[in-house]
Amino acid sequence: MHRRRDPIIEHATTVAYQALAAASLRESRWVTHVQARGGLRDSDASSPGPGLFAGVQWTVPFVAFVAYILAITTYRLPIGSVAIIAGLAGLLLQSEPRRFPGMLAWFAAFILWCAIGYVASP
Repeated sequence: MHRRRDPIIEHATTVAYQALAAASLRESRWVTHVQARGGLRDSDASSPGPGLFAGVQWTVPFVAFVAYILAITTYRLPIGSVAIIAGLAGLLLQSEPRRFPGMLAWFAAFILWCAIGYVASP
């Protein structure tokens, strides 16, 4: 069954689109609010920001992790195992100090306790 379009809805959609297209994004209260909350000025918002990867530290473990994610999500390259080995080697050879959150240390202690209990129980 073919449904006839309502000309009033089409006209309203066109008018709404034209109104949105005519309204400047700079005059939006929402944009002003977001800029104020983020500490941005108009000059900051109009200037193009740094590149997408400007603040990224390209370390060996990070590149290996990205390669692993690429390998397991696309199945294009069979480099998943190699990427994990490169990432672990990069972590061991990295000159920066290793930092572990407290929760990770407690989790490791719990796993160790479970392993000892598994081996010691009859």
